[in-house]
Amino acid sequence: MLANILHFENETLIGSKATGTIATLDWDLTIEAEPVTSDNDKAPTHRLYGRSPAGHRIDCGAIWKNTSRETGKPYLSLDIPTRNFKANLGQAAGQDDPAVQAIIPWN
Repeated sequence: MLANILHFENETLIGSKATGTIATLDWDLTIEAEPVTSDNDKAPTHRLYGRSPAGHRIDCGAIWKNTSRETGKPYLSLDIPTRNFKANLGQAAGQDDPAVQAIIPWN
């Protein structure tokens, strides 16, 4: 599996489960994204889950829907607070499958 990629179940990202891996020079994390159902516009679209060193499933972050101030287009961002890790999601380079999203760190 490639690092810094999320594989969603289908190209309708919101409402789809996803799996992937984040890798940095300091740490690696295999993650699962599960959709959140909420009437609150400010709620995340997905919760992120990882595994503790003992193998326990833990809630480690979220994916949020945002709107670009410059273009007005929607985009998704990912946040893992305990690692101070923030990233945007975008179509992975060389991929024609919109369900395969690159994790693009920005902090």
